[in-house]
Amino acid sequence: MKKNLNFKTLFILTILVFAFSSCKKKDEGDGETKITITVKLDGNPVEGVEVAMGESLHYIKSQTTNSQGKTVFHNLDPGDYDFEASYDSQGNTYVADDGPFELKSGQNLKVTLNLRLLNND
Repeated sequence: MKKNLNFKTLFILTILVFAFSSCKKKDEGDGETKITITVKLDGNPVEGVEVAMGESLHYIKSQTTNSQGKTVFHNLDPGDYDFEASYDSQGNTYVADDGPFELKSGQNLKVTLNLRLLNND
């Protein structure tokens, strides 16, 4: 009976260690330094929005949001980044800008940009 108890204890400890290590890895992310941008209008994600990324007030690159209103800028160096978004719909122009956001090594920074109607007056 004592051997059975030791085996069960060892088995339970093994499962607990595995579960703990899996949770830790999940919390740490994949280690890639990236920024995930979500663009919304009136609380809803918007597809086809051009998002421009800048660093120290210099344009770096732009990408377009997917059907979930997201775009991901991958493999970035740590630093401060700004974002601008623009979207035209039914004769109206919508814009958003925000930043700077500090990105650290290995971080997946998540940013939401909320579009607002550009005053054409």
